[in-house]
Amino acid sequence: MKDRRPNQFLKVMHRLIVASVSGIDGYEMNMTSARNYISELERHHLTEKLNRIREKTQDGIGQYLRYEVANAKQLKQVIAIFKSKGGEITPYEEKQAYSRFQ
Repeated sequence: MKDRRPNQFLKVMHRLIVASVSGIDGYEMNMTSARNYISELERHHLTEKLNRIREKTQDGIGQYLRYEVANAKQLKQVIAIFKSKGGEITPYEEKQAYSRFQ
């Protein structure tokens, strides 16, 4: 059986680059928990933590965290790590990602 871990890690990183990631998104991405990959990214690769935004579930009862890249410097780090691990990003996606910080 093939280890899905590297592919899942790349999926989470790509989502961080082009948007944001939350526990809810993890399920949409066929993962039980994207936060494990966020934790791994922060512990082993980044110099500062990602932004965390607490949001309520649609029913208003529960909560989850949405993770976002903090700034352009951190985005540059995430993109470099993503590419070094074999991830591919189009120039358009990269430009769009940086436009959040202009």
